[in-house]
Amino acid sequence: MNISETITDYKKLLPEHQNQYLEQLLAFDRIIFPDTCKQELHDFMHDSDAISVQVVEYFDGVRLIGYNSILILKLTIRDKNIFVVNSRGSFLPNYQRGNKTVNSVIKVAVQHSIKHPLIPLWFVVTMMQPKAYALLASCAQNFYPRTDVDTPQDYLDVLKLVAVRKPDVQKRREDIYVHPRVIPETTLDESIHMHDQANQHIDFFMQHTPDFFDGMGMMCVSKLNTKMLTEAAILNAIERAAS
Repeated sequence: MNISETITDYKKLLPEHQNQYLEQLLAFDRIIFPDTCKQELHDFMHDSDAISVQVVEYFDGVRLIGYNSILILKLTIRDKNIFVVNSRGSFLPNYQRGNKTVNSVIKVAVQHSIKHPLIPLWFVVTMMQPKAYALLASCAQNFYPRTDVDTPQDYLDVLKLVAVRKPDVQKRREDIYVHPRVIPETTLDESIHMHDQANQHIDFFMQHTPDFFDGMGMMCVSKLNTKMLTEAAILNAIERAAS
């Protein structure tokens, strides 16, 4: 496959062009996620704390096969600024493998870190599937919450800061926050396969998010330091999680 990319700086579009662009993303979203809410997509793209909104679109020839919207939020914690990377994307089923999504996130994060080396950069993601969570937790030792290890206070503070910005968040433990998301339907075969691959990380996710079949996801946090940004294992794991 000869996959090409285009990058759109969403914040630089005129309002009428933003509306048209959102409609295009929504139409594509609903191919994979039929229940996608337009307001949810709009609110994500127009986050008032976002200093950067980059949309990477992927094409196989002239056919759009996926996109990834990458936000960098500027937030304040204990009177100090931090940056938080967040992303939202969709890919057609036959293109949900490889490093396309994660590469774009990592590129944006690295470029941002070069411009702002003194301000901490964090990655907060809502994991929707046990296997995806297990991949990240097994590859990244600074990915929380995780089994048998307390979440460090600075990580917990960032997690709480982002959690209060989400609608319908439930707190299930001091470091366990969940909230509903629109996801593709999970088949019985996928469920059986998941149970066959159970490990301590999958068990941990299912213990605290047993209702993931209904679209409930677990919020997780990691610090995007130099080590994290350069570990190939982490890069691959994040991409699989997005697939």
